[in-house]
Amino acid sequence: NTSEVTFNMKNRYIKIGILILIIVLLSILGLGYINHKEADLTREKVLECFENNNDMFDGAVKKLKQHSDRYQIYNDGTYEGDYKDKNILDFMRITKCEEIKKTEDLIIFAMNSLSADGGNYCFCGIYYSANDKPHILVYSKDHELEKHGDGWSMANSDEYSNYYTENIENRFYYYEGIFCP
Repeated sequence: NTSEVTFNMKNRYIKIGILILIIVLLSILGLGYINHKEADLTREKVLECFENNNDMFDGAVKKLKQHSDRYQIYNDGTYEGDYKDKNILDFMRITKCEEIKKTEDLIIFAMNSLSADGGNYCFCGIYYSANDKPHILVYSKDHELEKHGDGWSMANSDEYSNYYTENIENRFYYYEGIFCP
C-alpha cells in the first residue's frame, strides 16, 4: 500500500509539472503573438506612412475640420456622430488607420492599438493639433507633459504606464504609449 501511495504521489507531481509546463508554453506563445501584433506598426512605419501619404493626411484634416461636431470613424465603416464620408474609409485603408476621432482641438488618427488581459493598452498614431501644442490623449487631466529629447513625455507617470509625443510637421504629432492600470 505504501508503494502504491508513493506511486500515486509521483504521478500527481508529474501531472502538475506537465500542466505548469503547458501553461508556461502557452503564455510564451501568447506574448509572442502580442509582440508580433505590436510590431505591425512601429514608430518608423507610422512615420513612413505619414511621410508617404502627407498630402492625404492634409486633405483628410481639411475635410474633417469643416465638420465642427465631435465624432468617431472606425475602419469597419461604422460611425459615431453624424459625419459620414465614404472617401474617408479609403484614406483609412491606405494609411492603416484603425480609428479617427475628432474633438474640439484634435483630430486623432489611431493607427495601432492593442488591448491585453488586465486592461493593459498599447497604442500609437498621429494627431493633428489645431493649437499646434502637444497633448496627452488617454490619461487623466492630472498628468502633464515635460520636454524629453525631440518631444514630450508624460510627467507623473508610474513605472507601468508611459506616453510620448513629438511634432513631426506643422500641427501634426506622432504619439505612442502604454497604459497598465
